[in-house]
Amino acid sequence: MTVINASQCVSALIIGPPGRWRSSLSVLLQANPEISAVHQADNSVIGLQCVAEAQPVIVLLDSGLPGDECWWMLAHIKRAWPKVRCVILAHDSAEELRALKSEADAVLQIGFSGETLYKTVRDIINSQPGRP
Repeated sequence: MTVINASQCVSALIIGPPGRWRSSLSVLLQANPEISAVHQADNSVIGLQCVAEAQPVIVLLDSGLPGDECWWMLAHIKRAWPKVRCVILAHDSAEELRALKSEADAVLQIGFSGETLYKTVRDIINSQPGRP
């Protein structure tokens, strides 16, 4: 059994349209003992404000945001906050390929399991400098 203290916990941010999908994702992230808080944002304006204020370790970006908002957000976050790890939630294989060619730290194609989400988040958290 791994014991996790509060100083090892990190926060996460989900940027995507409100609804059942985002709520379910939030619940799955909150079940992870290494995540202390899960923030949510509907769009890039609120998302950037949340990144600046909450300083999350992980940002999950829904590729279904209008236009190129997801890709613009990814580039902006990686440029402004290089330590923030971005996971793209891709809706199809074309978006998955686009994410892999961009600066995404990980890609999850919609339909992924809770176990896959947990492993992806754990790998990202454990890759952070200063992590035991």
